[in-house]
Amino acid sequence: MIGPTAQGIAAGEFAEFATAFRTGVTYANVHTSAFPAGEIRAQLDR
Repeated sequence: MIGPTAQGIAAGEFAEFATAFRTGVTYANVHTSAFPAGEIRAQLDR
């Protein structure tokens, strides 16, 4: 898990991520070598 630092969550700050997740404001973007811009993207819902 990384960032988004610009949005107040630095890499590894799990407690901050958990708070964002519980309030419904998280988004996931999974990057792979085949799709470096993002292979899987989704708004996370609690």
